[in-house]
Amino acid sequence: MAAGIGVLSLFVFLLAPQYLLAAFNAATVNVAILALSVIALVELLRGSLKRP
Repeated sequence: MAAGIGVLSLFVFLLAPQYLLAAFNAATVNVAILALSVIALVELLRGSLKRP
């Protein structure tokens, strides 16, 4: 999921960069979700988080 969001964010950056400047738009929310997904993945791999 994180890779897909990253690729979509890259498309927004390349095709419509004006969307990256507005607060709380789809692009900035996707970047936040990508960052949280990466953090969660790292924590799962380290064993710090328990899977439900």
